[in-house]
Amino acid sequence: MAAGLTEALAAAVPGLRTSASGPDRIAYARDLWPRHHLEVAAGRIAEHRPALVAWPRDVTEVAAVVRHCAEEGIPLVRVANNGISAMFDPYGRELARIDLDVAGVADTALPVALSPPPYARYGDGTALLLWLVVLVCWRRPQRWLHHVRKFARM
Repeated sequence: MAAGLTEALAAAVPGLRTSASGPDRIAYARDLWPRHHLEVAAGRIAEHRPALVAWPRDVTEVAAVVRHCAEEGIPLVRVANNGISAMFDPYGRELARIDLDVAGVADTALPVALSPPPYARYGDGTALLLWLVVLVCWRRPQRWLHHVRKFARM
């Protein structure tokens, strides 16, 4: 999943720095609370790792990442040390938020990813097919209506 996600995110947000490497995914899977250090000492190293780590440079890149994840049905966690941290569900709705320069904890369950929508699976072919159907129906309304009426009489 990470390879496809990396490529799709790179196409959606050109210039975005991302990493799918094991060490980065382990490092960003947890915070530095003492209880997490105890888990690492016990041999439980980041059991729930992110599929991909991204480092957006500005607000427009953050917004583009959130939009892309919502289009693909992928939940997202945005974490910043003293910036705005937030969690989004696969539909792009904000589930939890910690504002700028506010110390806090957001304890929210991360929803599972959705199956990709048709546009994500088939790309521009979906839109092209819909336009083709509209064009055929618009160019030949009488013939199309004739078939509909004929079918309705059956």
